[in-house]
Amino acid sequence: MKNLVKIFLIYTVGFLAACSNQNTTLPRLSETELDQKSYAIAYSVTGQTYKDRVTKDYDIAQFTQGVINWYYNRVPMPIEQIQALTINRLVDHKEYAYNSGVIFADAFQQKVNYLDPSCWGLLHKPSMIQGIDDAMHDLQKNNQVRDDEYIRNGSDQIIQLCVKTIVYDEKQPKANIKKAKNSIKNNR
Repeated sequence: MKNLVKIFLIYTVGFLAACSNQNTTLPRLSETELDQKSYAIAYSVTGQTYKDRVTKDYDIAQFTQGVINWYYNRVPMPIEQIQALTINRLVDHKEYAYNSGVIFADAFQQKVNYLDPSCWGLLHKPSMIQGIDDAMHDLQKNNQVRDDEYIRNGSDQIIQLCVKTIVYDEKQPKANIKKAKNSIKNNR
């Protein structure tokens, strides 16, 4: 019986060690695959949100995994529960970084949807994730993020597209009301 317990413990420790040493490097998109507007807005927002908050030992891989899991609907708990766990309990740095990534991803998505729900559909998730990850690494290395033409132009592009969708969405109900009224008049 003791041998069985030893084998089980060795197997469990080995399995956990293998899981914790998984390659957590984010697959990089090529320049042709990268969507400038998505990358730029995510990079900018991340830089503004986490400036002076990313230390040398901050677990960016876990943070980014939290973002990925949120954007691809792989987080089984409601956001309110994750926020409560993170705020009310002392958690280890990996869990804190992961939960922070989930909370950040949710807040970013909510802000974009607040502008107009159609705006979220204009963004390319893999490009956003790469932008978030790059900003976090830049903050960790230099405590600052890029502010070059690529980032400014990409951010401007998404803002302009969102404004167009807002204007389009505002015109739709009026156009539908006119169509309905004309349809009623023609049926009389």
